[in-house]
Amino acid sequence: MKTMEDVIGDYTTDAEGNQVEVGFIPRPTDQRVAFNLFFQDHIPSFPQFRVHLNFVFASGLPYGPPKSEPAKRVFRTPWYRRVDLGLSFMLLEQSRDRMKHKSAFLRSIKNAGIYVEVFNLLGTYNVSSYMWVTDIHNIQHAVPTYLTGRLINVKLMVEF
Repeated sequence: MKTMEDVIGDYTTDAEGNQVEVGFIPRPTDQRVAFNLFFQDHIPSFPQFRVHLNFVFASGLPYGPPKSEPAKRVFRTPWYRRVDLGLSFMLLEQSRDRMKHKSAFLRSIKNAGIYVEVFNLLGTYNVSSYMWVTDIHNIQHAVPTYLTGRLINVKLMVEF
């Protein structure tokens, strides 16, 4: 999605001190490419076991120094890349196992499963934002803030 704006009559000063019209600048939501793919499947002979993959790929967003004029907000964050892998094993499912048990407690459980997920399987350090640091010469430098690398999540879910 290409989103740009051109404010009529907006001017900035170039390196020589001349006033020049800014022209089109990218909006904060100007992200050219975003691709998401989620795939889930189970083994036909073992339907309690499921696997899912999640792929996310997106181009960078525009940013610039805080409290600066819009013409200076023309930098772009790096591309966002991520792959997630999930495995689940359903212990009880409402349609299949619920009425088999003599215990009233086990019959009250609609679904129960164990989930193991690996977020950011490739360990890519994606940039979430930038912290701006000003040096002694009043020059601002962008220091990236990274999202979590690889993360493993294990959970037990019980639905009553």
